[in-house]
Amino acid sequence: MMRKFHLVEDKSPTHANLIRFLKAEGWKPSKFSALASVNEEWLEFSPVISETLEYKHLLASFLQENDLGYLMPETFFIDDQIWPLVLADIGSSQSANLPWILKPSMLNNGQHIHIFHDLNDVETHFISHHRMGGPQVLQRYIDKPQLIQGPTFGHKFSIRELLVVSTHVGSALFPSGYLNIALKPYQEDNFNLLEAHLTNEHLSDERLNVVQRLSDDMAIFQPYKQGIISMCQLVVKSLKKQFATVWQDSQPRIACFGFDFMVEAEGNKLWLLEVNHGPCFPIDDSHPLFNVLYRPFWKQLIKRFIDREPSNFIALD
Repeated sequence: MMRKFHLVEDKSPTHANLIRFLKAEGWKPSKFSALASVNEEWLEFSPVISETLEYKHLLASFLQENDLGYLMPETFFIDDQIWPLVLADIGSSQSANLPWILKPSMLNNGQHIHIFHDLNDVETHFISHHRMGGPQVLQRYIDKPQLIQGPTFGHKFSIRELLVVSTHVGSALFPSGYLNIALKPYQEDNFNLLEAHLTNEHLSDERLNVVQRLSDDMAIFQPYKQGIISMCQLVVKSLKKQFATVWQDSQPRIACFGFDFMVEAEGNKLWLLEVNHGPCFPIDDSHPLFNVLYRPFWKQLIKRFIDREPSNFIALD
């Protein structure tokens, strides 16, 4: 059988990579969607899933509704109208004097993020006029994260794992991920130096904010591997339960997600922080992780989800 695909290359980094690696496997492009065994419909996964995972307030409420709230640091939806109620609610709990991080619910690039020492600082922020409006989440800030020892100081890190959901062959986790390690040493009390606290790839401009390392190469990652698999299994199971109709679909569809985790030093506790849909996959071989992570990721994805052959992905359902 002639293996043909019909995909629009410049639609997304996922499209570009899929086209490149399908061609490398001997697939041929087709001008007609109907004649292609892999077409745009394959990448049109229900938006309810990507929004539930990617929008931070929806992820928090999804986890809470499915008794999985414990996977994520305490998180509250907050906006211009309800902030006094939210702060009053937290103020009457034991969390009042803890540090908090405020993140826009629908942005992912580290912009408009603020860290506060306590609720009073949060209140001062919401009273001021120089701030961003719209839906946000207020989350307990992990101010004592597990650190990676640098030349002189400890550096904060987060763990990014690649997960693929599908309507036709289940969901699976790629066995390799990477660590985003902040270039600036961690400063526990200086919340103004965001570069030391946020492990986003870029913050304000094109300058890199982190160094990325394959998780398999980092001894510090190994104790958390099984916990990450278990947490991903719980999330997938709840998604399939809550949005059952999405999976009752005869059309094969896939969606790629980046799941971000962090480890709290006390008790070495693993937390799920956030999820990105269609994470910004590099399309250039010069990316330091391209050959060690992304090339095998795409080759194995095609094996498992398109050719339906054994792969080294870890099944989650």
